[in-house]
Amino acid sequence: MDTADTAQAKRQIRRDITAMLRVLSAAEKRHRADSLLRRLLELPLFRSVRFVGGYFAMVDEIGVDGVLTTALEGGKDALVPILRDEELDFAFWRPSLTLRRDRLGVLEPVTRGASRLPSGPGLLLVPGRAFDTAGRRLGRGQGFYDRVLARLPADIVTVGVGYSEQIIAKVPTALHDRPVAALATDQHFEWCSA
Repeated sequence: MDTADTAQAKRQIRRDITAMLRVLSAAEKRHRADSLLRRLLELPLFRSVRFVGGYFAMVDEIGVDGVLTTALEGGKDALVPILRDEELDFAFWRPSLTLRRDRLGVLEPVTRGASRLPSGPGLLLVPGRAFDTAGRRLGRGQGFYDRVLARLPADIVTVGVGYSEQIIAKVPTALHDRPVAALATDQHFEWCSA
């Protein structure tokens, strides 16, 4: 549980990040998503995994559609989250699947079944509102990704993805918050220090 000070600090960071990202044009967002894609494709890590888990970006998140499509083209599986009750499950994705909006307005594939992430080696791209170089991540406050990160096997590498403006000095955390192993933005990739 967050303390009152931690919760207030998180709310302020979310507001600040939202204001910063609001000024990005659609063209700038596409350009920066393409930069992120190139950066991830250069990684030996990307070439070595069997699957890539991503997400369909909300309006203020960096898009990873190109990463998922490239994974499929390279013979890897691509997975995206599906909201089931208060948990995220994952479904195998391909471009031909029909999409719908879940109760939070996030796109997800229309599918009969969902599953946990398969065994690795795998790469899970994790969105967030803010990250720091120790791998601490600030989400939207629902805890969906924290619960996913808490149950992942060691052979799935977690990479927090966002725009360069989303890397801050220090993300306030509570006991339930889970870090990512690496960070990737439109400007750089780095392994986290903690």
